[in-house]
Amino acid sequence: MNPKRVTTVVLLLFVMVSLAWLGAKEVARSKALKAIQGRSDPAAQAAPADVPPPAAVTPALQTLKPATEVAAEAPAPTTEEAPAPAPKKPVQKTDGQPRTGNASSETIRSKVIVYYLHTTARCPSCLKIEAYTAAEVTGPLAGPLSEGRLEWKVFNVEEPNNEHFVDDYKLFTKSVVVSEVINGKEVRWKRLDKVWDYLGDQQAFMNYVGEEVRGYLKDLP
Repeated sequence: MNPKRVTTVVLLLFVMVSLAWLGAKEVARSKALKAIQGRSDPAAQAAPADVPPPAAVTPALQTLKPATEVAAEAPAPTTEEAPAPAPKKPVQKTDGQPRTGNASSETIRSKVIVYYLHTTARCPSCLKIEAYTAAEVTGPLAGPLSEGRLEWKVFNVEEPNNEHFVDDYKLFTKSVVVSEVINGKEVRWKRLDKVWDYLGDQQAFMNYVGEEVRGYLKDLP
């Protein structure tokens, strides 16, 4: 047999076998693709249709100084006249003019309000300041308190609608504030910064708060 012819036959056989093998492979690939396309994705079924957006993050309140630093660095008590009307809130303006405040839900012509303004985190010093101030207001000052000429209010300045106190009274730490309100308007206020100096002496603390509050009560019309 002619060697050339034998080579041709062998090549033809090789081509035919190769084509048959490629055809079988393509059929198998096509079946596999159809099987994948017809199957639903378990991960997609498990995923929720709508993912809610992350909750809004409230900016953190100004970091307050610890009691030890405040006791050493606290400035002299600040007395200022109040400025600009703000419905249902005592709002401090910078022009020194009286402002409207929501000092009380009751209609009283003139009164003094003692505020204790704190943050969510309550340290022992913070709790002590509240307790000593409350003891003075509800004890020696119980008369004006029962008459409605004096009010005692405690607010967490990190709770909704209370953040304004930080600007109103220029707070840099937990604070006691005395406020005079006449005909629904806050006419003056004083931040009692020296409460930090008297934390180690309850009687001196109460005397200091009582003296400041009585000074305001004495000037009520």
